[in-house]
Amino acid sequence: MSEKIRVALLSFWHSHAIRSDEVRFKGKGIYGEVKDHPEVEIVTSWDDDATRGRKGADELGVPFDPDLESVLSREDVDGVVIINETTRHAELAIAAARHKKHIYITKVLSPTFSEAQEVIRACDDAGIVIVTMLSRLSMPWAQKIRDLIADGTIGKLISLRIWHAHGLATKYSEADGAGYLPDGHGFLTERDGGGGAYVDMCHPQYLAPYLLGGAPDSVFGRKSSASGRGDVEDNAVVLLDYPGGPYVILEEGWASAPQTTFVEVQGTDGTILYVDDKADPGRNVFGVRSGDAATFSAVDPGPATGTPLDEWIGHIRNGTRPDENIERTLLLSKMNEAAYRSFESHVPVRLEAIS
Repeated sequence: MSEKIRVALLSFWHSHAIRSDEVRFKGKGIYGEVKDHPEVEIVTSWDDDATRGRKGADELGVPFDPDLESVLSREDVDGVVIINETTRHAELAIAAARHKKHIYITKVLSPTFSEAQEVIRACDDAGIVIVTMLSRLSMPWAQKIRDLIADGTIGKLISLRIWHAHGLATKYSEADGAGYLPDGHGFLTERDGGGGAYVDMCHPQYLAPYLLGGAPDSVFGRKSSASGRGDVEDNAVVLLDYPGGPYVILEEGWASAPQTTFVEVQGTDGTILYVDDKADPGRNVFGVRSGDAATFSAVDPGPATGTPLDEWIGHIRNGTRPDENIERTLLLSKMNEAAYRSFESHVPVRLEAIS
């Protein structure tokens, strides 16, 4: 292998692939972050929509090849970055695994647990590294909240609430630059997205088991569409049932701008609050109140120690399997499938029923 990890970019479908005037996304994008990484070299790119692919490649300043087999057969490609339609993740990932290309893929790996398992089996059989972009797990604030819960700072846990939303379906926010989905975008269709806001904004789904140290027994959810756009939800709420408590509420949406993440953890001896408002950082807070204290104390989460991309590169170089990422990736697909089954049935769905 060369000094750098040589990659091919597979699809510009995702609204956050690159900075985009079409979806009014101002960020660097997933591919921008890959391009800027000092240990990565982008060799080529591909898209099943050649017009979209060439446009994206030109804007990013990388080569484009409309032939997927040609891309995957290249000996100078060590791995691929996959951010195509959510419902077609497995198709591309399995094809890449069969060509023994390492895989860095956006969440969710698959909307269904069985399909996610197929992908992992294909990767294990090929002996390649697959890492899913569970980005919040590498953020210091999430790690600190997990530690505060685990060390008993707030006593016995009573409840956890995670709210994560932006206005992708209802309102463009100049302040956060997260974008706005144009009519006809695949994220607004169940065919391409495998659902709507809940599957796309899935960070709370994998954060909850991470923070609490385990998976729930069952999932109960409701979904709706405030915008009426497409055939998917732009607003969803889910209750996770843990044995003996706590109550866990996950709220995800595309119907509330600007982009905000809110985490509230209540215990018998205290409270943890975390707010990240992309438009109004002055109201951001990370604090804990515990014991006999009447006021909150600010929490310093410490510096970031890496990203999922760093994790992927590290496992490739070390020849190791990313066991924890794979375990959390599979649990995410299982919880997601349970939630969508519950949306349709209006009853709780036990995780043990998902196979």
